[in-house]
Amino acid sequence: MLIGLVKLFDIVAILMGGGLAFVLRHGSLSMSPLQTGLLLISPPVLSFWFHVFGAYSSGRILNSAHSMNALAIGGLAGGVTLMTLGYATKTSGEFSRVWLMLWVPLSLLLLVFGRAAIGAASAHLKSAGIGRRRIAIIGRMDLIETIRRRIDLTPDGTDIVAVVALSLDSQISDHVAALRTACADTDPHGIVVAVGGQDISDVERMIVDLSSFDTDIDLFLEYSAIRWPFETTDTLAGMPVLRVMNRPWRGVASVLKAIEDRVGAVVLLVVLAPLMGLIAAAIKLDSSGPILYAQRRSGWRDREFTVYKFRTMRHDPTEQVMTTTIRNDPRVTRIGRLLRRTSLDELPQLFNVLTGSMSLVGPRPHEVFHSQGLAAITDSYLWRTRVRPGMTGWAQVNGCRGEITSAEDLEQRIAYDLFYIENWSIMFDVMILARSLALCFRDSKAY
Repeated sequence: MLIGLVKLFDIVAILMGGGLAFVLRHGSLSMSPLQTGLLLISPPVLSFWFHVFGAYSSGRILNSAHSMNALAIGGLAGGVTLMTLGYATKTSGEFSRVWLMLWVPLSLLLLVFGRAAIGAASAHLKSAGIGRRRIAIIGRMDLIETIRRRIDLTPDGTDIVAVVALSLDSQISDHVAALRTACADTDPHGIVVAVGGQDISDVERMIVDLSSFDTDIDLFLEYSAIRWPFETTDTLAGMPVLRVMNRPWRGVASVLKAIEDRVGAVVLLVVLAPLMGLIAAAIKLDSSGPILYAQRRSGWRDREFTVYKFRTMRHDPTEQVMTTTIRNDPRVTRIGRLLRRTSLDELPQLFNVLTGSMSLVGPRPHEVFHSQGLAAITDSYLWRTRVRPGMTGWAQVNGCRGEITSAEDLEQRIAYDLFYIENWSIMFDVMILARSLALCFRDSKAY
């Protein structure tokens, strides 16, 4: 959200700088169409170059020295781009050189002032306990203490809410499990993995085990551990860290997704209430047993939750283990077969969406024991648990339904899920929901 605010202010600063410079040169804001066009095209061009040269790098966006350098180089690149465009279109003679020479320093002053003002406001809010960043640290105890001391000396609004120190007598998976327990109530924004040279071999395993956390994951390396050149992508209390995983759907995107789910669930429940009532009555008349079927599945952050469906099988209270449904399964009732073919048995999951354990669209959740087995096949499986599971998903509308018959089948589903996570938008969700509706009556893989 902070980066978005800075980007917005940059656009305003560039427009204000251009407008003020024009008034100083011409005495009014009466511009020709070409001059107006230059004023309007400048913000996106300059913003692009600011981004290229790191002016919007997380953790350094309000750093004065870094910002000045990135803004100056980005501004120079943007100016060259606009000049080249002017010469190419033979319109450069339409613009006053004095206007352009005034525009550059005025905009730069406004850009720097804006960052300083936003930084001061951010620091004030953080000192009041608003907008502080919570992190958890897992790693070597001496490095954890180094980070703790540096954070204490650098009031950048970071709070350490959980710490797990590595020990030689425990497995990496045990340490990650301990971190998961420690983070259950604190909900950190980021996780820092602090390792030294002798721990490098454990980093890959640790990152894989941490992949179900929907947080930023940064790697803090002891200087002696750095044996290759790299570009620092973030800072923690002024110290370099490598960003190995970003939190999905941060800021406005996460708010929009939550609103979409809650509003969509309420609207669909109201619209579909008569149909759901008829289905409930049909199930009761067709066979004995409960109307709804509850099942434990692995969901967001690889946590177990209860998913609800209309019961489609004969109720057998003596059955201890529920095996996977197969095509032409004799346990499926008459009404159940219709519900499964049309996916109407999934409608009670709207209540899961309403309570926040699921989303309208997202990676489909698997039964707990299946999820554990699939995670053992490929490390990338847990990456899909960084967002809430959905009633339908990109994988499902692309034909990935039913039994998982091979490792290749699993990898294909994961690829679809990760593509969805990386390219999410409200319109993408609308498209998936529309395609899911169309598949209700012609999906041969639903049984």
